[in-house]
Amino acid sequence: KLVCAPYPRRGLSLLVETGLAALVLPELPALALERDEHHRHKDVYEHTLTVLEQSIDLEDRLPGGGPDFVSRFAALMHDVGKPRTRKFVGDGTVTFHHHDVVGAKLTRKRMQALRFSNDDTDAVAQLVELHLRFHGYGDGEWTDSAVRRYVRDAGDNLVRLHKLTRADCTTRNKRKAD
Repeated sequence: KLVCAPYPRRGLSLLVETGLAALVLPELPALALERDEHHRHKDVYEHTLTVLEQSIDLEDRLPGGGPDFVSRFAALMHDVGKPRTRKFVGDGTVTFHHHDVVGAKLTRKRMQALRFSNDDTDAVAQLVELHLRFHGYGDGEWTDSAVRRYVRDAGDNLVRLHKLTRADCTTRNKRKAD
């Protein structure tokens, strides 16, 4: 109910601030702990809440409009694999290799523990796993077969995946955003 509320960021922030999120959705406060002291990447917690808000703003693009629990929860969970995959490279940069796959597994486990339906769990975990797949398309690196695989793998969630990918672009750099 909170995720489908008009302003879920307020409620989620309250859950994290009071410590209740640690009992219900511990992956969320874990993101708040992932601030990079070298400022080499965004604050993952704030980025996640921004992606959720941007996802909500794009719900009118979905068949039937919103609120759409699956797309909102996927936006909330899309980076939960980052705390487990964070690595500092020799030159001081930070990487999160395979956070999409790890995040999908964590999402599935959490949603099963919270007793969400199998259909919702499958859809959200799929979106979390595929949320990085679109990157590279703008550079012209995709072959026709890569486009077909992307569409096939997304299946019925293709429109949601497009929306999540667009919402995940929170950069203020206009060139990158374009």
